[in-house]
Amino acid sequence: MKNDSTTKQIKHYYERKNLSPSKLQQLMETSQQEEEQKTRLATKNVHWFFKNNIAIAASIFFAFVIASQMFFYLPTDDDTLAERITKEILLNHQKQFSIEFQGNNINELRTHMKKLDFNLIQSDRITELGLKIIGTRYCSIQGEIAAQIKLKDNKENIYTLYETALKENLKKLTEAEITVSGLAITTWSEHGVFFGLVGSKTR
Repeated sequence: MKNDSTTKQIKHYYERKNLSPSKLQQLMETSQQEEEQKTRLATKNVHWFFKNNIAIAASIFFAFVIASQMFFYLPTDDDTLAERITKEILLNHQKQFSIEFQGNNINELRTHMKKLDFNLIQSDRITELGLKIIGTRYCSIQGEIAAQIKLKDNKENIYTLYETALKENLKKLTEAEITVSGLAITTWSEHGVFFGLVGSKTR
């Protein structure tokens, strides 16, 4: 080994200098300690290099992955609005707020909902589904006043219908339906009103 070779060379050199055995032993030990310290330092530097470069490589890799996802999956303004509305009406449905006004038809609900800036209408889709009105309350969709109407089907499953004025930003949205945790969420518009319906997927 290198240390043994160096030690022998040092021993041979100082033997020719006629040093005492104790002095020679001391010099040999000092030389060996210096070699060991150099080895430890070199090993430490190698470990530091790999550790830090692996961390840098990993950071670059993850940054690239995130950037790629943002590039390929960056939503448009309309998609973002649709997603926000979906989450908002789903959350309100799950909270199951108490109704403020009872009634079993749209005409009756209109007499109570005087603060709305649009006219409540009976959606053709709700009529086709055979859902019955229980009552309503005020709420909001993306900061705009809305009606939150509680409905039920013939199996007593509860649905929530949202109605709000079809403002310019909502006109850009197309009809959509998604399912989240077994709940069907449908959004559409008709007769100048924007609708959102949340309820059981199977009826």
